[in-house]
Amino acid sequence: MVLRATKCRTFCGGLDSQLQNERSVLESDPNRHRVGAFVVFGLAVYVIYVIREAQSAADAFRRYGCGMFSISIGMIIANRRLHRAAADRPLQMRRHLPILVLIVTVVFTSRFGWAQNANSDSLGSRFEVASVKRSYLSDVVQQPRITFAPGRYTATNVTLRAIVKHAFDVIVDAQLTGGPSWVDEARFNIDATAPGVAVEEMRPMVKRLLTDRFGLAVRPQTRTLPIYRLLRVRNDVELPKGLTSVSCAQSDRAGCGLIGGGPNSIMGRAITMGRFAKALTQMGPFTDIDRIVVDETGLTGTYGFSMDFAATREHVGLRVDKDPNLPSFTTALQEQLGLKLQAASAPVEVWIIKFAKLPDEN
Repeated sequence: MVLRATKCRTFCGGLDSQLQNERSVLESDPNRHRVGAFVVFGLAVYVIYVIREAQSAADAFRRYGCGMFSISIGMIIANRRLHRAAADRPLQMRRHLPILVLIVTVVFTSRFGWAQNANSDSLGSRFEVASVKRSYLSDVVQQPRITFAPGRYTATNVTLRAIVKHAFDVIVDAQLTGGPSWVDEARFNIDATAPGVAVEEMRPMVKRLLTDRFGLAVRPQTRTLPIYRLLRVRNDVELPKGLTSVSCAQSDRAGCGLIGGGPNSIMGRAITMGRFAKALTQMGPFTDIDRIVVDETGLTGTYGFSMDFAATREHVGLRVDKDPNLPSFTTALQEQLGLKLQAASAPVEVWIIKFAKLPDEN
């Protein structure tokens, strides 16, 4: 017992002497106040960033706590490793250690924050009233449906992935990846109202709703994906057959700029080719189109058209005409509208779901 006490006093005395020596050396360092001021300034900037980017008080506390914990652990680990690796220059390494750890930590946690709020710039205002509830019906019993109307947004029996695709204007499945398994399984009913808000202002508000209620965190990324190029069958004609040049002044105002149809047809009035290409992509449930369609026709006007074809896929809740006399989609596109699809690859913006949680029902 006496021997252990003697060893303890010897060890503690040596440690105390070492700390006193290092303290006196650090106090004599003329740059210590400058380093301290820099660290304090960096922490203040980080705190402001946390307060500004956090979605709630709990989110701010979580971010700040993670940042401070990372700084503490990082300084402990780095202090030991740098001291051992540079025993001949411990003061110089320790002088710059707080700056190094602060920069690395802020960059890391800021990166995490950007992943959490990659869509923060596009978030709209909040709905006046929003109800989110789980739905336990299959898509056979209740057809999934998302509806935008002036002042109101509804989603019926829809998965979170489908809601995100609609909110972020994602056209094909390859443009949205990631997320927990339940984003494709759990279904929800959402009823949100915002009196006086136009339909075109709804998508940013839905993004806000997803962030608030589902904790949705997404990150954009550019990837090279397979696409279809929409081209003219013949470039030696000014206007392909089946297309008529129509302006909104000539068209019925009620249907101007709209595309309609069903599982076996598509028609439009005063439509640009860019809008038509997007509509072709969205017809994937009835056709074999599983890629983004990009307009490369060179046609810059607005046009009217009508096309009938044989749907190649069934769709829940819609009757599909299996008339054998109807041409395939690609054949109808060429024969009736003088257009064609050509396979290619191109950079496409995709969204990665980094985080999502089941919402509290209300």
